[in-house]
Amino acid sequence: MDMVIVGQGPIYMGDYDQNSYKVKDEVAIGCGNRVLKLSLSRETAEIKESCSGSRLTLMEYETSKSGTVRLEMQEFDEDMLAMALYGTAATIAGNTVTGEVLPTMVVGGIYHTKYPKISAVTIKDSKDPGPVATLVADTDYEISHATYGRIKILNLSTYTQPFTIDYTYGGHENIKPFSVSNAIKVIRFDGISTADNTRVRVLLPRIAFSPTDEFDFLGEEASTLAIEGKLLMANIPNADPVLGQFGNIEIL
Repeated sequence: MDMVIVGQGPIYMGDYDQNSYKVKDEVAIGCGNRVLKLSLSRETAEIKESCSGSRLTLMEYETSKSGTVRLEMQEFDEDMLAMALYGTAATIAGNTVTGEVLPTMVVGGIYHTKYPKISAVTIKDSKDPGPVATLVADTDYEISHATYGRIKILNLSTYTQPFTIDYTYGGHENIKPFSVSNAIKVIRFDGISTADNTRVRVLLPRIAFSPTDEFDFLGEEASTLAIEGKLLMANIPNADPVLGQFGNIEIL
């Protein structure tokens, strides 16, 4: 049937089980998606004839096939950002820190605590022998921004450095880039063309994603998270009438 594709629709990501041939752990990746692009390529070699003296092409034969998928998002969660950075996302539970040592500070110097979202802050000096002195909040230091764990030194007085800090921090998400070696994922697209209401269901079961080429943490517009990966061959049931080794596209 004829169709005009102006695609919209939700995108899901999950894992393909090579033994059961099932997609598992599917999750929606957000609705601020801008691009889902499939690119296919085919490499060939030629056989030249040797009779005419002109070395004309006698035959072309296929040597390889490959495909890539590109996904661009402007809405994403911490797990998607972690995957794009070849990292892992983990939830850090709130807790307390005792005796975190500051570097040598100067008046006006800024220090960021190891953990963010701080409260119940106490800063002490290291006078030895004691007694150890406690710095006074808003006189000797200020908490410039508790969410970032940012502290500014206002006065050194006769305190002995290094300073130590005790504080409580709140729960948060933490991403460590380049902490994993690969990211092989399923992409599923439940699409509808806004031009003629044609519906398509796309399944690409194994995509080896590479780290994002760039990500703007600072900018004038909403940042775009772009990931791209190669299509990999998937195990499928023998003589499966629907699922191909690289996926399937169903026109509904």
